Order: sequence, then C-alpha cells, then structure tokens
Amino acid sequence: MVDGRTYTALSKIPLSIGYDFQTLQLLGGIIGWLFAKPSRDSLNGFQLTGGIFNYTATITFPQENKKVTIHTKFLGLDVFDQLRLETKIEGETPKIPGESKISMPAYEEMLTLTSPGTVQSISERHVKYITVDKDEIRIPINVNQNIVFSYCPYGDVPSRITWRLKVAKNFISYESREQIIRFGLTSKVTSLTEKDPCDEGKSTCGPDSSCVVENDSFRCVCNPGYQYIYVDNQQVCQDIDECQAGLNDCHQNAQCINHKGSFTCRCDNLYEGNGRFCEPTKSCYSVTCPENSECKENPFAYCECLQGFTRASDQSCVAETTESCYYSNNCSPYGVCSPDPETNQYRCSCIEEYEGDGYDCRPSNTTTVAESTTESVVIQQCLLGTCWCPTGYKKHESDKCILDVESTTAAETSLKPGTINQQCFLGNCWCPEGYQKYGERYCVPDTEATSTYSTVTETEQVDEPTEIASCENLSDCHINAQCIYVQATRSYQCICNFGYEGDGYDCVQAEVSCTEADICDIHAVCKYNDTVGKSTCVCDFGYEGDGKSCQKLAACRGDKDCPTNEQCRYNQESQSYECDCKEGMERDSQHICNKVEGMCGAAICVDNSECLYDRENQIYYCSCRDGYIGDGINECNPRPLGCDVTNDCGRNAACIYDEEYGFYQCKCNEGFHGDGKQCFAEKNCHVDPYICDSRAVCVTNSQREFVCQCQPGFSGDGKHCKETPVHEGNFLLLNQGVATLKIPFDASKKNPGRPIHINHQTAVGLDIDCFDGRVYWSDINGRTILSAFYNGSSVAKFIAIDIVSPEGLSVDWVSRNIYWTDSTKDTIEVANIDKKIRKVLFNTSLVNPRGIAVHPQRGKIFWSDWDRRGPKIEWANADGTDRQTFLQGDNVKLPNSLAIDFETEQLCYADAGTKNVECVEIDSRLRHIIAVNCTYPFGIAVTDKTIYWSDWISKKVERVDKYSLKRLPPLDVPLGGTGNKLYGLVAVPERCPSLTNVCEHFKNNCPSGHFCVPDGRGSRRCLCGKNIDSNNIEVPCQN
Repeated sequence: MVDGRTYTALSKIPLSIGYDFQTLQLLGGIIGWLFAKPSRDSLNGFQLTGGIFNYTATITFPQENKKVTIHTKFLGLDVFDQLRLETKIEGETPKIPGESKISMPAYEEMLTLTSPGTVQSISERHVKYITVDKDEIRIPINVNQNIVFSYCPYGDVPSRITWRLKVAKNFISYESREQIIRFGLTSKVTSLTEKDPCDEGKSTCGPDSSCVVENDSFRCVCNPGYQYIYVDNQQVCQDIDECQAGLNDCHQNAQCINHKGSFTCRCDNLYEGNGRFCEPTKSCYSVTCPENSECKENPFAYCECLQGFTRASDQSCVAETTESCYYSNNCSPYGVCSPDPETNQYRCSCIEEYEGDGYDCRPSNTTTVAESTTESVVIQQCLLGTCWCPTGYKKHESDKCILDVESTTAAETSLKPGTINQQCFLGNCWCPEGYQKYGERYCVPDTEATSTYSTVTETEQVDEPTEIASCENLSDCHINAQCIYVQATRSYQCICNFGYEGDGYDCVQAEVSCTEADICDIHAVCKYNDTVGKSTCVCDFGYEGDGKSCQKLAACRGDKDCPTNEQCRYNQESQSYECDCKEGMERDSQHICNKVEGMCGAAICVDNSECLYDRENQIYYCSCRDGYIGDGINECNPRPLGCDVTNDCGRNAACIYDEEYGFYQCKCNEGFHGDGKQCFAEKNCHVDPYICDSRAVCVTNSQREFVCQCQPGFSGDGKHCKETPVHEGNFLLLNQGVATLKIPFDASKKNPGRPIHINHQTAVGLDIDCFDGRVYWSDINGRTILSAFYNGSSVAKFIAIDIVSPEGLSVDWVSRNIYWTDSTKDTIEVANIDKKIRKVLFNTSLVNPRGIAVHPQRGKIFWSDWDRRGPKIEWANADGTDRQTFLQGDNVKLPNSLAIDFETEQLCYADAGTKNVECVEIDSRLRHIIAVNCTYPFGIAVTDKTIYWSDWISKKVERVDKYSLKRLPPLDVPLGGTGNKLYGLVAVPERCPSLTNVCEHFKNNCPSGHFCVPDGRGSRRCLCGKNIDSNNIEVPCQN
C-alpha cells in the first residue's frame, strides 16, 4: 500500500448549505491524518492518540472575510470497531453556486508536537470550481488546527516532533437528492528530515504560545485555550474563557470553572462525578443544604426542610407560617418568637432595624442616615411594650421619631455596604453569625475585622475594607444585569434584570412561554420539557425546526422508502419528496393506499357510518353518522355522555367542550397532565429526587426526560417498585415440530436439554411471560395459541377460535398483552392475558406477516412481512396507531423472527434471504451486522452476552458473542422434536427486564370490556374488542 485511503460521508446536509459545505474538506482531512500510511519512524493520528482526542480547527477564507470553527470530540472505537465522534460546526462559508463541482489540489501540512499531548498545525490550501461561464474561481483557505490527547507521563514522551502530512487525490462531492456530502483522499505521514525551523524560531515566541513549522519557515501560534488579542499594537495570547464562550462539555448538572488555558467541571450540590458526567450522590458527606434544611440519605442524598419549614418553588426552605414558632423555631434569624397579646399565641416579629412578618425579615429602608427615607418624621417601632427609633432618628412626642442630624458622623456616611448595623433588643445589641462588633453601632465580617478596619470613634473616619474581586469592584455584569448585594451569601452578585434570564454575566431576553401566547408553528405543539423545566414548542412528527418555525422533512428518497401501493414523488406545494398513491389507488383515512373500485375513497365504511364527499380536497371519505364517533373505517361507536352530564372529572381538571368530537371532556388544568380523570403535577425526579421509590434511581430516558427507574431485581414505574418474581432461568426454549425444547445456555453432552412439551402439533411462534413464569407458543396445525409453565406443566389453550396461522407472537408482560401475526388472515392482533379480550390492530397492506416483537416501555410493536415484491419490517404504536416502515431495502429480503435487545435498544432480526443476522438501533436506524453466511436463520434470541438463532440447514442453535462478534460453537438440539426445521427461539431470564409503562399501574382503570395498551407516546388507550372464546360476540364499546 503506497498511501492510506479514507472516505468520509455526512448525511442530512440540507440543500441550502450543501454545496457551500464542500469547502469544509478539513472534515475529511482530519480522518485522513488518523489513518494515513506512516513511513519510517513516523506515526499517524490513530497510532498517536488511539482515536481519543479533542480537535479544534479554525478555517478562514481571507477573500470572503469569513470564518468557520470546528470542535470535535473523538471518542475512540466502540464495541463494533466503529470510530465514534461528536462534532460542532459554527461560522459562515463562501457561497458556492448550485451543482458546482469543487476540486482541491494535493497539499502538504506540518503537524508539530509542541508539548506532550498537544499537536498544532498552521497551513494554507485552496479549492476551486468552474462557473457556468467556464470561469475558474479559486478560494484560498487558511487552517489553524489544535489536537489535544492524553499521554502516559511515565513513558518516553518526546518534547517536540514535526511530521509532514501529504494529502492527494482529493474527492469532494455533494449529492443534493440524497443530501449527502462525501470527502475522499489519499494520505501518508513522514518525519521531518531537514532541519526544524523551530529550533531557532521558538525563542521568538511569547508567553502562552508555541512554535509550529509552516512550509520551510515557522510561525508562533497561541497554545490551545488561548487566543490572540492586540495590546499596545502587539499581539499577545490571552486565555479563552470556555465557560463564558460556551466551549465546554460540562454536564447539565455541573458548573464550569475557567482556568488559564483550560477549564474544569464541578458537579452541582447533590451530584457527584467528574463534571462531564454527574449522577445523584448517595452520601451526605459532600452535600451542602440550603438554610433551614438538613441532608438525608434514602438511598440518594437529598435536602429536607426542618420542622416548621416548607419547600418553596425555588427549592429553598421557607417558614411554615401556620406552625407555631414556640415549637418549630422557624422565625427569621432577624426575628424573635413572642406571645401576641391579642391572640394569646406565639408569633414571630422582626427585631430593630428589620422589617417583615417575622418569618422573613429584611433590613429596614431606614437603617442609616445615608439610606434613610427623606421624610423627617417616622413612627416608633414597638415590641413587648418597648419602643425605639431607627438609626439616625431620635424620639419625639409619644409615638414619633425625628431626624437626629447631630448624631450623624462622617464615619457613618462613609461606611462600605459590607458593613451592617448591630441588632438591638431591650437594650442588648449583637452581630449576626459571621460578623463581629465594629465600633458602637456596626458589624463587619469577622475575617476582615482585625486586618482591614481600625477602631471607630465618633469623630474618626472609617478605613475602607480591602476590596474583593466581585462585580462591585470589577463592574463585569452583563448590560442587562445589575450588581446587587445578596444577604444570603453576604456578597455582591450579578442578577439579570426583569424580563431577562441567565447567570448575570450573560443575560438573554426571556422567551414568552408557549402556554401564555400562541408562538408555536402551525405544525407544532406546546409541550412541557422536564429537562429545561418549562413548556416549549415541539415540531410535529415529519417536521423539523425549533418549534416556532417547522419545515416538512423529506419523507422519501426513492420508491423503496414508500409502503406498498405508493411511490416517491416531488410535491410542489411542500417542496419535498413524499410518498403518494400509485395510479388507480387512493389514500383512506388510515393513510393507506387501496384500490378505488367499489370503495369509498379506497376504504370500506363500517356500520353506523356513511360515505361523504369532500369538495375542497376532492376525495370521498367514511364518516360516522350522528350520535356515533370514530374514524368510519375501523369503528363507529355510540357517542358517550359528556362530563357536563356525568360530572366525573378528577381533581385539578376541568370539564371543557371539545369541538373536534362535539361533546364535553375532562381536561387537566395547566401545570398538570393526565387523562382528565387523573391529573398529575408536572414535576420530575431531577427537581424533586425523593419522588422516586427508595428502590429506584433517577435517570434520563431516550427522550431526554428525567424518570424514576426501578433498580435491578425490582419492577414498577420508579415511584412504586416491587420485587420482581424470580423463576427458573438461564436457558433457551426452542420449537421443533411436535415439541418445545429446553436447552441450557451452555449445553453439554451431559446436559443437552430436554422437551418440556410434546403433542400432535406444529409449534412455530414462541415467547415467554417472564412475570408469571409461563411460555406461550403457537400451533399452526391445531390453529391455537397455548401456554404452560417453564417446566411444561399446566398446559392450557389461550386462543383456539378465529386463528389460522399464527407464525409469530410476542408478550408484553408489563401490560399483560400478547401480540401475534396471522399469515393466512394477514392480520396483526392483540389480546389481553388477564381479561381474555382480543382486537385486530391491522388487516390491510399485509402480504405474509411473520415475526413480531413488542417493546413494553416504548409502547412499540415491530413485525416482519415476507412480501416477495417488497419485503420489509414495519412498526407502530402498541395501540395500532402511527404505522410506518421501519426497515426496507437490500438488507431486508426474507425477514423471519425478531427480538429486541433491551440493553442496547436495538431490534435484531434473522434474514434467510441475505443469510445475515443483524441488529438495528431503534432511534438512529444504524445497522450492525452480527453474523454473515448463515445458511437459513429463522428464530432469534438475545441475552446480556450472546445472540442465538435457529438454523433450518445446520439444524443447530448457532450463537455469537454480542460484543466481540466472535462465533461460538453451536448448540446441538436435544432429541424429542420432529422434522428438519427449527422455528421459534426465546431466551429465559430469571427476572424480567426492568421495564415499565403506564398500563402497569392503570390497567384496572379501563371500563368493563376494555383492556389497557400503551400508546407509544407515554400514555395509554383502553381498547375494546371481543372475547377470545367467541367468534362473534362483540364487547360493548364506549371509548
């Protein structure tokens, strides 16, 4: 190999910036350095850093006067040997005309190891393109790069080395339809053979800078964490405040602390970690609780208000005014507890020179002459029969005070704000905690009293205290903030003005909440965000943006992205590619394209509905008749009585008329969420840690929401956790013809396994109810679904009516529901295990449904379809809504069984067409090939360490290490089964995975004849259907 060759592709680059993005070839260039071919004793980037480093590049375009900054964290290789990184790009690039092809000539750059763990480089290059007039446009580029990585301080670390990186055969392309930009190049790295120019040049570099080689010369550049500024017409390197500039990676529960050339992250109170990652602390050792509270542990540390105090909205503890101060001792530090002659009860009263209700006392506005009111007469302050005047006043008449001008001295008028008045009561005066007496009237901080103040007399001038580096001295508050003395911290702090929010050093105008004004886009909703603690605008599914402005996403890139009977076309109105019905097809209200002939808008209307024509949209549609509600295709049910009649709204809810459905419904009040019958305050465990059960922890879910999660060995919603039942586990169950077989994870000749059930059947689909310790399987010969305990005892039929060929089944043990596919009826169905009620979820656009898997916590179901013309894997919400194609294309040919890896949040499937076993990340759709060249994989099962699959050709259970992907010896199948084919496969754990959903706790709240299913959006629906023991008896439905 002469040179290293790298390709870098970035997807989802919108057309508006796609062609301009071609000038950022450096995104591929840094990958080229990582994998350049090293020659002689040189090292490429990966050999030097191991793929773990921080990368900062500043790209300037001098002709255009534009600049782009790239910040990248290279995180090393993951378990699939893929390099992980996080990149942030800011700035502006030159404009490149559409459809222009950019080229970049070969170039060289010098990379200098300026200090252990730091590589710096400065170089020049250019790109060029041809205009429509055949003119060649050349764009010069200046590049400044900093690479910081960890090194072993005890190893042989060179002081400085310079490498020469040679880059050639640059390939740059932007594909507008796919919105992908590609960079390709060849690269090699060599050591510098000639004399290093920095050997002499480094002596000319100033403080906080280093010498780097530039072609045959050198240049002084600022060290990482510093930037050039001009001082007295000279360039000097000044520290960058990464905390102010937002250039830090501190955790959201951490504070950023700037240092010269770097910064550190420190976890907030009640959290512990390295600052980049912080989690709730378990020990009170390092916790500082607010005033009037104490730290407790259960199991995590938290601050609890003392008796007589209650938690305020800002998490501080304020006095509970209904509690007697005689017992609770909840008066302000500047108040006293005394009996009230009028009520004969103890109450709090503020001491002299303080005002308030006794529970919250603040310095009076008349504490000194300099601060006093301009009024010459004020009323005396009295407590327990003793009356006094504020400082600077003297008694006048029986109940008044007048200004005492003669008592005001120069010392009093020149006091610093840090000096406060002594507190006096009944002739006794004292200083608050943290202060000591200063003269006859004043208190100063005890740490400064002896060193910064001299004794005060009535005629002497007060010495000024030593200045502290606060906003009072530095005047460094934001323009929309003020420097205010905060009594609680006894220091000056920058506080943002009203209408602004921030830390006082950076204040931005506070946004109007979408709950107060209609600021969301028409394609967005106002939704409470636990992470930021307020309601924000969120774009609807299929749209992207900040919620205030939402643009439609491209729904497809080709026909293969569209469902059956649809094709990808460009929509002039939305200006994006969308899936549209093919000729002769129309879309029904379920968004499915069907043939038009003999139908109502490509749909068949159900009973109690009629076919109507929409003149505006020029389409026929099914609509429920008066007195019924539904979609007109699946159901039209009698309209229920509104809450204005039933009067059954819950607490914190109101009965509001719903214009969409035409009757009154219960709606939760603002600040609460729920179904109107039950409403819950919008709070989370991040704000209030002790809402979690003692056997749960507060974590973030895939939507970045803080939720309580039960610890291993317990199940529940995190707020209530109970011990998960323990059953026999750590083995596989396999269907083979007439038998269901039990195989140990590490089967041997001495312990090969055994049948747990043998019958005249053809057992195919298979899954377990890990909560009750039962196994469910389908018999396509007997047209039934059966169940038994793990040991094969207590065999029972679950469904034996109106079922033909149930090839796949999956159990939601949390909601107590079982889902199955029927390849003869072409349906996806669900039934409740406890209530024995079933319902058809889908009966259209299915050709040969086979495998199925359910994710209880996400509320999602996945199924495979052996449609020879368009095989695919689909998914939908567990209640049958929001059906979509999950995976389709060349990687899906004959998809058989599905399984979910709950540990990695991946959907795994066995494909007999590609002969591969693959796993796909549910959120990103990123594919991971687990095994190739499988002969005919069918069933699949996943454990914490291993992925298993059954193979029709090898007639064994194949397996692979989940993390190393090393093929392990296959497991032989024990005797007992018949036929050559191995079907369904499932792994049996001792405990259920720690998953939950809303149906776990509210499944009994559904009306009679209904069962609870998660709706895929964090809530639930009560579905009605028919009894599993009857073919035609429908359960009365009132949704």
